[in-house]
Amino acid sequence: MSTNFPTAASTVAAIGAGINIGNSFDANGVYTGADLSRFETQWGEPPVTKDLIRTFKAAGFNAVRLPVTYKHHFDDDGVIDPAWLDRVGEVIDDILSEGLFCEGSLVVSSKAGFESKGELFGYLWSQIADRFRSFDSRLLFEGINEPINEKREWLANDPDSVLGT
Repeated sequence: MSTNFPTAASTVAAIGAGINIGNSFDANGVYTGADLSRFETQWGEPPVTKDLIRTFKAAGFNAVRLPVTYKHHFDDDGVIDPAWLDRVGEVIDDILSEGLFCEGSLVVSSKAGFESKGELFGYLWSQIADRFRSFDSRLLFEGINEPINEKREWLANDPDSVLGT
């Protein structure tokens, strides 16, 4: 594994146009069974395929954002379902194999939710980091995605949000 990583500034400079695969791996709340493909399509999105990634590249995108919700994919001890990690990893592989950047994130809730679940948050991130540690520097992670306040509003400058000022 390489220890020579590009700087944040050079990485940002290398990223051009990006596209978001939202409402696929971050969909939650409708389906809660074992069929992983149902999670990916429950909000009306098609399954993410290599052809879809190739279409993004052909359209001129060089970065794909892949938000992921783990809410329905870990057990009472906080262990993430390996099959879910494998499916997320498959899509990341498809993105990187096309020479694109991939930005992944972990969706969290409010400041109070984060404070009460901080240990779980850390444990989830340690599993994610362990699973994807061998990927190259084109795989980027966003620590917190879509922070909300206690009213479930997306307000990053709200003192009740995770990133409150």
